[in-house]
Amino acid sequence: MQYYLSLPSLHSSSSVNRDATRYVMLLFSSFTDSRHAMDAPTSTPFPLLTFQNSDSTDSPAALRDFLLQAITDNQPSLPYRIKHPHLETWIPILSGLSDYVLSSFPSISTGTWDILHEKAVLVNATVEVFHLFLQRFSDLFDTAPHVARKALVRLLILCHILDCRNDGDVSAKDGDDGIPSPQHLREKCLTVAIEVMRYLGDSLGSAGVELPTWEAFRSVCVGCLGIGEAVVLENTTLEFPLELSPFQQPYVREVTSIPDKSNIQDLPSFFVRGPVEAVNLLCLFFDVLTRSMLPPVSSQPFHTDLVLRLTKLMQSVFDLCLPGTWPLTSQSMMPYLVRICCAERRLLGLKNAHIQRVVFSDMVSRLLLHRLGNTCTHTEDAMLRDLLNEIPEPHEYLESGRSLAILSALAQLPAEDETGFNLAMAYISRRNSSL
Repeated sequence: MQYYLSLPSLHSSSSVNRDATRYVMLLFSSFTDSRHAMDAPTSTPFPLLTFQNSDSTDSPAALRDFLLQAITDNQPSLPYRIKHPHLETWIPILSGLSDYVLSSFPSISTGTWDILHEKAVLVNATVEVFHLFLQRFSDLFDTAPHVARKALVRLLILCHILDCRNDGDVSAKDGDDGIPSPQHLREKCLTVAIEVMRYLGDSLGSAGVELPTWEAFRSVCVGCLGIGEAVVLENTTLEFPLELSPFQQPYVREVTSIPDKSNIQDLPSFFVRGPVEAVNLLCLFFDVLTRSMLPPVSSQPFHTDLVLRLTKLMQSVFDLCLPGTWPLTSQSMMPYLVRICCAERRLLGLKNAHIQRVVFSDMVSRLLLHRLGNTCTHTEDAMLRDLLNEIPEPHEYLESGRSLAILSALAQLPAEDETGFNLAMAYISRRNSSL
């Protein structure tokens, strides 16, 4: 396209690369200025970026065009990854994208999707750049794991915000000029977050940096687990809203309000307004951590202790949700219980997963008991059926008392709940066939 011609190339000489870096830093500076210049009260409660002034070389539109060009230039062309030829140029650019673009999305309660299109397009393009670079280059974060950690947490913050916003059912329409739906953007952020985690976990070298990539992987795991363990330990005394910080202690801190936008100078933190959002964030951690550990990464032997901590934490959160310790409705609780079980199921693929098999079997049988006393969606019932089919060797791990409890619940099941009846009978038949 015509507007790409004025953009500096990142594939030529070092002098041109320096010009490119200065150019992109100018875009970031302009991006930041546009965020603050519009802080005065307007028709919307936060600064909106616009692509309308696309003639300017330092406008948000120019940043969008730069990202689109980077996506075009870095489509994978080889079946293997290579070293990046200009890593010293791109590391500050990736760091800036994390600081200025990934952190630009407003808080959970701010705005509606129809006035966030510009931000959504920039975030979507930025996430795609990270994705393509992770697929194409083998040394992307070897000398800068701190950039990877920062980008990773910002991606998870975006997932959490998009999970908790009220516009999750908005869908992208044909001809929307690359505007993603909230669900599409959330899934893309989650996918790339897992890719970043697995990149860190699969590298054992130190590359002369203070924090080797595998230690960066571990620090993210420890931070997420630390947040979860603190929330579980203090669940009866916590007063919302909360700030949850994976890279500094205390992991959990009570705050008076949630900022409209993050401060790029601070270490990135998560914010939750209540128990439902807290459980959602913990389930997000479980999804990312289990998918990052399986298939096993190269540094897995260094993290075996974290697998046990993760299993115990998932069991603790499951326990807190079921008896109503947290003020969650049955309708809002079921999706999270299913997500926890699905995350635990992934750990069954680990070697010597005896404890995980016991915990998984216990969780699924208790989930079935909960289901027999409550209604669920067709999707949740289908997922529960799949979980029941994967209970390993139930005669070794399930107590006969649980079967009696399920039979008792079955006797009180409404006659019209045919799906609940079939789920219970499938469980009982599977157990009896194993005896």
